[in-house]
Amino acid sequence: MAYQSAKPQIHAYSIVFGIFLIFLFSPIPLLSQVSTNLSSSSTKAKKAYVKAEDAFQRSDYLSTDEYLTSALKSDPDFKEALLLQAELYTETGRETDAIRAFETVISSDSNFFVPAYALVGNLYLRLGNFSRSANYFSLYLNKLRPDNPQYERVVTLLFQAKKADSLMSNPSAIELEKPGNGVNTAADEYVNAISLDQQQLLITRKSKKMDSQLNADQQERFFVSESKNEQWSEPVAFIIPGAKGNQGALTFSADGKKMFFSGCNWEGGIGSCDLYMSQNESGIWSEPASLGRRVNSALWESQPSLSSDGQTLFFSSNRKGGYGGSDIYKSILLDDGQWSAPINLGSEINTDGNEMSPFIHPDGKTLYFSSDGQLIRLGKSDIFLSRMDIAERWTAPVNVGYPVNTIDSELNIVIGTNAGEAFVSSDRDGDENGFDIYHFVLNSHVKPQAITYLKAKVIDDKTGLALQASYRLTELNTGAVFFDDKTTVDGMFMLPLLLHQKYGLQVEKEGYLLFSENYTLDADSASRPYEVVVRMKRITAGQKTVLHNVFYETGLAVIKDESKQELDAVVDFLRLNKNVTIEISGHTDNTGNDSLNQHLSEKRAESVKSYLLDKGIEAGRIQTKGYGSSCPMMPNDTDEGRAANRRTEMEIIALQR
Repeated sequence: MAYQSAKPQIHAYSIVFGIFLIFLFSPIPLLSQVSTNLSSSSTKAKKAYVKAEDAFQRSDYLSTDEYLTSALKSDPDFKEALLLQAELYTETGRETDAIRAFETVISSDSNFFVPAYALVGNLYLRLGNFSRSANYFSLYLNKLRPDNPQYERVVTLLFQAKKADSLMSNPSAIELEKPGNGVNTAADEYVNAISLDQQQLLITRKSKKMDSQLNADQQERFFVSESKNEQWSEPVAFIIPGAKGNQGALTFSADGKKMFFSGCNWEGGIGSCDLYMSQNESGIWSEPASLGRRVNSALWESQPSLSSDGQTLFFSSNRKGGYGGSDIYKSILLDDGQWSAPINLGSEINTDGNEMSPFIHPDGKTLYFSSDGQLIRLGKSDIFLSRMDIAERWTAPVNVGYPVNTIDSELNIVIGTNAGEAFVSSDRDGDENGFDIYHFVLNSHVKPQAITYLKAKVIDDKTGLALQASYRLTELNTGAVFFDDKTTVDGMFMLPLLLHQKYGLQVEKEGYLLFSENYTLDADSASRPYEVVVRMKRITAGQKTVLHNVFYETGLAVIKDESKQELDAVVDFLRLNKNVTIEISGHTDNTGNDSLNQHLSEKRAESVKSYLLDKGIEAGRIQTKGYGSSCPMMPNDTDEGRAANRRTEMEIIALQR
């Protein structure tokens, strides 16, 4: 009588369980495909196999390997031993050896264990040999009836393999390079953020730290690298005052005055990792404050990314109620300065896997993230992008392709304002340093919308000394106030500017004349950042300022709606400086009739006065005068010159002591 295994179903069950985890297949057909009678006629081989089964169930993989080697030495065609060897190699990360064992069984008897085709297909999928993977999935489908419960899942895997093969076969013409200069080390590095002017790169470095008992503990810390002469400097530690322990994954507000990050296992924390915020007050970062129980859960919140307008915070969380392991959420800044309860981005973005490391580009409409659950994927986790459509819905995610993504893991991506310069964290190519940061230029079809920025320094016009002042940036077509804040103590501020928009800027400081300017952005503005020095003039009799953001209907004295923010700033100035008397003057270019221009300039000045009176400013503090075209600022022989000459000015004509 043929030798029968004492535990004939142990190996069958382990195969079924493995397939269930990988493919979500039903175990019933598989049990029927594994014979309880072993295929070998060698008693010595069968005895060694039984011992191998027992060792495998005890997770004694070394002994399992030894017993299987013995069994296969006695009978090289022992199919059950080859299958168990394939499962052992799969379990221990020896995918190539596992494939060889499976293929030996298939070549010996293609119908002995039909699921081997799917298992080999999955192994080739792991290794990035997508054409072979697709071939094995196709062969497996040919052996299944369409009503088989496994059929649809394998169709999906075949689709995944073919799409991945297409991505690998059509790489983007880009090169990824390590930034150098010590940005990467033997530790893991993860890229977190890049400043609006693309001069600072913020990273998290994870390294081992020995505690008092000489136990190794993973510690995450922040570092910053600066761009100098088109080279990234060696990162220096970025210390957060009052940080209580492990910290990682940070994001900054566009103006650099607020920072959000994850703190893990902190005393008084809500979950394993919570989100915290710190503010730069007078050049010093405040002690971190938790975003509280409205945002943080009893589980894990991390990897924040703040929109450039400072109104939406994206992050990853494995809180209850999601679609998979970790999902991407957003929280909205409320009128009271608190953050809303998190909102899941939904099934369009999140899967039953893990979506992590969101990065919202400063364009406010392009979201990048990492996922191990999206269907069209090259490796363990890939970078994807989704764009916000006109209805403010996120579009179906798109894989950014090879070589940004590989058969390994890509976990973080950040992209500069100009939509070109990008950085990704990856453990590609079996790098012994683990995760490193790579630098590259994005391919056009996966780029966000390019934007530019305004970088300003406020100084005293006479002394040149820095001034801390208030500023306001308004989108003139809608009147929406994008930013209303104070500069840093050294007079600096930096703001994002979207293309095809028109912005008005006001800068105010007590004792100084109001400063205003406007910026009209076109498609070419991304290559022309605005770096300006705001020269504030002390309030003295005779000082003038142009109200750059006061606009009128063409040929009329009717003030346009987009002038409101500018005129309200004049109201604030007059309320703050009650000893000031001003003249509002109207000016035109030299186009047309002189007398008509004179009349128009007078009426426009009077329209401004009427607005100020309606706001409660005393009539005795406002004089008006029209100058027509008699006081040009620039020659009238160009469109630019004529536009500059059509203006409204405010002059200090008296100061009461």
